[in-house]
Amino acid sequence: MIYLTNIRLINWHLFSDVTLSLNNHSKINLIAGNNSAGKSTLNDALYYVLSGGDKDNFNVASSGQGDRAKNSDRSLYTYIRGKTQSEFLRKKDTDVISYIALEFFNELSRERFILCAYLESRKGEGEKDVTSKFFAINGGSVTNDSIFYKENKTLKEFNDIKSEYGYGSAFEEEKKDTRYERKRFVSEKLRFSNASERYYSILKKALSFNRIENINDFFKIYLLDDSKISDELKRIEEKFKTYDELNQRAQRIENQVDSLKLIVDCYNKYVEENNDLETNLYFENKLSFAGFLDEIDKLTVKLDSLKNEISRLNRDKNELDSDVKNAREELYKITSTEDYTSYNALNSEIKNLKNRLNDVTNELKEFNLKYEDVISLFKEKKYSFEFIKDLKERSVEELDTHFEKLRIKIKNEIDELTNNKIKEQSNLFSLKNKYSDTLNELKSYEANKFSLPKFINDLFEELSTKFKGKDFSLLVQNIHEVENNKFHQYMPLIEALLSNYKYDLFCEKEIYKDVLEVYKTYINRKDYIPLHIVRKELVKDENRFKEEENSLINALSIENNFIYNYVYQKLNGYIITNFDIKNLPIDNKKYINLNGDVFYNGNVYKNLALTNSVVNKPYLDIDRIKKYIEHLKHKLERLENEQNESNLLISSINKDIENLDSIDIIYLKNNTYIFDRFNNLSNSLKEKNKELTKLKEENLMIVDIDNIIKSIEEKIKNYEDKIKENDQLILNKLISQHDLENKIINLNSLKEETEVKIREFESGPLFKNNLEIPTKTKIEEKKKINQFNISMYTKEIQKLMINYAKEFNSDFECSIEGYDRYYEEYNTLKNNALVKAKDELSRNKEDAHQMFKDDFVGKVSRDINEAKTLIRRLNKRLSKDKCIFGKEKYQIKYNLTKDNEFNKFGDLVYKEEVLDKFASYDNEKEELLNELFNLIFSSSKNNDSTVLNKFSNYKNYLDFDIEITDIEKNTKSLMSDSLKERSGGETQTPFYIILGASFDSIEGDENKGSGVYNERASIVLFDEAFNNMDKSRCEPLMEFFKELDVEVFMIMHSDRVNSVFNEVDTCIGISRIGDKCSAYIMSKEEVNDAEQRVFK
Repeated sequence: MIYLTNIRLINWHLFSDVTLSLNNHSKINLIAGNNSAGKSTLNDALYYVLSGGDKDNFNVASSGQGDRAKNSDRSLYTYIRGKTQSEFLRKKDTDVISYIALEFFNELSRERFILCAYLESRKGEGEKDVTSKFFAINGGSVTNDSIFYKENKTLKEFNDIKSEYGYGSAFEEEKKDTRYERKRFVSEKLRFSNASERYYSILKKALSFNRIENINDFFKIYLLDDSKISDELKRIEEKFKTYDELNQRAQRIENQVDSLKLIVDCYNKYVEENNDLETNLYFENKLSFAGFLDEIDKLTVKLDSLKNEISRLNRDKNELDSDVKNAREELYKITSTEDYTSYNALNSEIKNLKNRLNDVTNELKEFNLKYEDVISLFKEKKYSFEFIKDLKERSVEELDTHFEKLRIKIKNEIDELTNNKIKEQSNLFSLKNKYSDTLNELKSYEANKFSLPKFINDLFEELSTKFKGKDFSLLVQNIHEVENNKFHQYMPLIEALLSNYKYDLFCEKEIYKDVLEVYKTYINRKDYIPLHIVRKELVKDENRFKEEENSLINALSIENNFIYNYVYQKLNGYIITNFDIKNLPIDNKKYINLNGDVFYNGNVYKNLALTNSVVNKPYLDIDRIKKYIEHLKHKLERLENEQNESNLLISSINKDIENLDSIDIIYLKNNTYIFDRFNNLSNSLKEKNKELTKLKEENLMIVDIDNIIKSIEEKIKNYEDKIKENDQLILNKLISQHDLENKIINLNSLKEETEVKIREFESGPLFKNNLEIPTKTKIEEKKKINQFNISMYTKEIQKLMINYAKEFNSDFECSIEGYDRYYEEYNTLKNNALVKAKDELSRNKEDAHQMFKDDFVGKVSRDINEAKTLIRRLNKRLSKDKCIFGKEKYQIKYNLTKDNEFNKFGDLVYKEEVLDKFASYDNEKEELLNELFNLIFSSSKNNDSTVLNKFSNYKNYLDFDIEITDIEKNTKSLMSDSLKERSGGETQTPFYIILGASFDSIEGDENKGSGVYNERASIVLFDEAFNNMDKSRCEPLMEFFKELDVEVFMIMHSDRVNSVFNEVDTCIGISRIGDKCSAYIMSKEEVNDAEQRVFK
């Protein structure tokens, strides 16, 4: 047997460097300590090396039946870095090297070797970047520091060790950096041989073993091998997957066919409506053809009549042309005489003179109008100037002088108006300034909030809060109740002010400055000028009041007249002056003088009133201010009216200047010659008229000739008018003729086109003999219905085509024009692809059924028989004397499961011999096979293999129990019958015995004594073992494990050490102080003191 003799951990979790030397031939090894001391950390180190680098099952016992704890943060990275609850012992910004070194001793060959895992985590790298190397050093010992450390006491890297030991047979390493290679490497070193997979399976399950109450679960989870996915199962899964793919493809083709059928059906309806529309169009064409024939006949008759009328009009035109020609010849003979030529020339001169005289007359009218406008303007504005009334009777020289005087007069008037305008603009500017000043003054008064100084406002606010809702006179009476020291010194002043607060207002600073000037005049006197604004009704003795008033007014008026005005005009109040306060003629003896003194009930308060706020803004009568504001508003209104009047005046002046400027004197002056032209033309016209009169007197025939000429000219004109009228009639008739001819041509064209359409329809498949032609109204109604349905079906077909293109990724044209491709596709898919897909699907299902019968049933049957073989071998091992536990022996019983879901298929799989795959089933089994196949097959769609995996797991077909034989009583019982009656320790004992026997029987009795079996290592790891067992059961169990060819490492809490310590070969104590773990080999002499010296 190969024993583990020494363990060394360097930089493994909280162990910095610890070496544990186990006692000689130490088969039972105990790892003891308190919770969180680090017991499982040592177990995880052993498991990592023995499993060939399994880093996914650290602390596996805490996770429940072999699965890694979901909340556990244990990993290779955290073990190397030494992660505590809050931080890393070995910081992430440093390189860390760790070693797990296990030293083994071969009892047969007497040789030692080290099996070591080298781990490395570089700074800045994470969990996925941890480097792991497995190597072995033959003949070495883990206690030799030089293997792991350099001379400078730093840890060696893997390449350092390899370069030192890597030549010859002393050094061995994994061939490839893979989990499979590491397992193979570890298996060869520990001589697991072909049983390595079985060992690794039981190793992990034993490590994760916890207390369990269900016997079936124990065997299925911890003892039996997991059901593997065999090649047969993979083929079945692949066949099911292929069927699913074929089914999806067939379903897709069927969906395509359905979608295409919708298009075909809709298109057929579309064709029916089109055919119906064509028939109705045929009826319409038949009616139209008959109408065309009738209309052409009518238009032909009308055209013939029109042509006859045009011929008549042409004959009339020829006759009129002849009459005009004869009249012109007659006129020529008359007008070619000498006397008439002279008469005609004289008439032309007279006509020319009349035209020229008419033009001059118009010019004269325009001249007279402009001249009259100037006269009207002067009359309206009353400008003095003597105008000439009859301009025609004046000479040009007189008119020139007259218009020059007029020009000078107009210039003088414009100059005077301009001066007036400048004066008025200056006045307007002054008004605007006054308006602006008044407006600013008004805004200044209106903007004043009539507010008192801030300290008085603060007082008012406090009073308003304290005496809310009370009359203000009460506030004055109760002013001393205000609890605010800052107001107390102002109480006399405040009461004086409040007595008239509703009538007081701050005035402008300039006014008060004048008052202060008066004060400066009297400041050096011994007397003073008390000054107070009061209401008249407060003074009982009116005469005395006026006397005092006048005294001060006279004194003030001597110094400054403005103060006088201030008192009488602005304030309309009363100033009281007195040299002795006792003689004041008022009951309310409160006032302020210019010194700033306040007189209050016979007491004088010096310099109290002249604070900045009071000096800068004295108080005025508010009624007077309001009156003054009203005065300012009226003033603004008056100034605004004056500005408007001024603007109107300026506008009027501007208009007058504009009118005078518009008088064109130069035009009037330069056009005075028009009077001469008018007179000259008038005289010439008179002379010519005399000559014409004389000529008529001398030749009386001229008058008659003139009348004859006029008569002939009128006759010619009448003829020409008739010719024009006749020409217009001919033209109109020709246009009508042309229109009729075009209509006939068009109707003939339409008739021919309609006739072609009729022939085409009658030669087509839709034509039937004896078709009854409906009325035109009925045809129109049917056509509208046809057109509506055709439009609807067209849209529906296009919509179906678009949906088809989207769903099936088609590139067919989505319109009626592309229908042929859809129809061709429909026939191809329906008659070929869909049939083929369904045939293929059917064949695939048949193949799957045969494969299921041939492979699935055989695979499950073989797995069950292998499990039976394993159980029989274990029972054989358990029947040995060394497997007797106390007075009990154990045998494993197995049967077909009672679970109805699997029991019903027991006849197919639960049989001792696996049938040949070509063997035939009887009808009953065939029905069971079909039922199971359909159950799995129907649930395997969409690649879901859950049901297949469930029914292919052989464990589901088995039930287990443990037969307990009482040797003394020679009785047998099943553990399931007494499970509830037994204690926790009693129920767990058989499980540990069976697990131990499983390790012991890995190679089988047939290899016993061959040398291979005795040389292998068989290390068993238990975490928190024997938790519910007392000492009476633990000790026999330890004796049982000693009899087996296994080496056990088990973790126990420190408070259970005494229950097993006597049977333990080596006890390893684990303790933790802060972030440091320690490990000790405890001797039996240290047992009694163990808890105090190690665990505490």
